[in-house]
Amino acid sequence: MSYALDTNVLARSIEEAHPMHDIANQATEILIGHEETVCIFPQNLYELWVVATRPVKQNGLGLTPSEAETHLQEFEQIFSLMKS
Repeated sequence: MSYALDTNVLARSIEEAHPMHDIANQATEILIGHEETVCIFPQNLYELWVVATRPVKQNGLGLTPSEAETHLQEFEQIFSLMKS
């Protein structure tokens, strides 16, 4: 079976101080461990970029563009990127 990840799961997985950080990582690890196909879409990457590079005071993660790009590349390697 295939599963599509919500952008919030991606964001929580890189936001170590968030209370849902461990749960987000555990959920994806369980799916991957069961050899399920875990998908992301270009829209997830666009949304994550916006949230990741937005200042913390404006409800973002406050990452630099370089840090955000590193996470996006990691997600593209870990998950199946579905293109239209």
